[in-house]
Amino acid sequence: MHIFDHTFTLVEIVILIAVTIGAVTDMVTKKIYNVVTFPTMAIGLVLNSMQNFSGAGFSLSNLGWSFAGLLLGLGITILPRLKKGSDAPMAYGDVKMWMAIGACLMPAKMLISWFYFSITFGTISAILVLKAIPKDQIKGFWLMLKTFFTAGVDLSGTVDTTDVDAARKKLIPICPAIAIGTLCGILFDRQLMHFMGFNWY
Repeated sequence: MHIFDHTFTLVEIVILIAVTIGAVTDMVTKKIYNVVTFPTMAIGLVLNSMQNFSGAGFSLSNLGWSFAGLLLGLGITILPRLKKGSDAPMAYGDVKMWMAIGACLMPAKMLISWFYFSITFGTISAILVLKAIPKDQIKGFWLMLKTFFTAGVDLSGTVDTTDVDAARKKLIPICPAIAIGTLCGILFDRQLMHFMGFNWY
């Protein structure tokens, strides 16, 4: 399959199917099921360890990188949850999905996917917070932000932020953003690396 001059590998197709299923179940049930994440981890390890999955041979190096990606996915998602007093938005289903992404895409492309996910999730969160601002308070919020960034003065105590705080703390499905980030990480990995000056990728 070709999109944007990208030829999808079997392992990329597997993870895209997994994150799509996870996005749907996350939106409908607020859960990402183990029946999706754990088999995807295993398939990623197997496919990456087999050269072209055609019996050409077993690659210990690829298996190692795939396992490293799995551990990296665990590390970057679980560490914020271990911090005392943390209100990290990711549930354990999201953690396991990132482990599956790491196992399938290996460390470099998984981190690129994380970059695109961060942009996507940040944008969605900002939109939801902005939507929560009552229309009659928009001017007050604008003056509060303007004063803070221009003069360093915190005027949050003068504005009712109850609705905004509730929107900020509200749990929202994360896997749709994970799915978008993963797709972008697969399609636009080289473009991002070249933009950042890493022409070796």
